[in-house]
Amino acid sequence: MGPYFQKHLPKKIRATITSVKSMGNQLGMAVGLLIFGFLADFIGPQKIIPLAGIFGLMAIYCLVKIKD
Repeated sequence: MGPYFQKHLPKKIRATITSVKSMGNQLGMAVGLLIFGFLADFIGPQKIIPLAGIFGLMAIYCLVKIKD
């Protein structure tokens, strides 16, 4: 997403948007790992790992569909 931001954001707000994006990534990872661990305890990792893979495939699909 770096080149996308460089191309489409004005210089004045580019650093702020990049910082917010980075913070969102860190918070998303923290929350996602907590949820993954919680569900793995109750449902079992054998069922949660494929579910995480499905979410990963959906994320890849969305990234591929982004137009420059």
